Amino acid sequence: MEDFKYHEIMFVHKAEFTKEEDKKIDYTIKNIEGKDYLQYEWIDIEKIDEYPIVPKAIKGILKQGEFPIHSINNDMKKE
Repeated sequence: MEDFKYHEIMFVHKAEFTKEEDKKIDYTIKNIEGKDYLQYEWIDIEKIDEYPIVPKAIKGILKQGEFPIHSINNDMKKE
């Protein structure tokens, strides 16, 4: 993929539950547009490394728990 240029802006928001029963959601939520590849679920931040989340840099950002943050990432760079 030489000469491939890519730019992405991602907004990550901190969310908190307002109802105690909502913390018990343990199922995958389907996308309302009907796209099977878009699914949502709450995961324990301590288990985030078990999930194939991309870009990979987001895992470290979420673990820090400090917002807002500005990060420049280059997952496309050849090693």
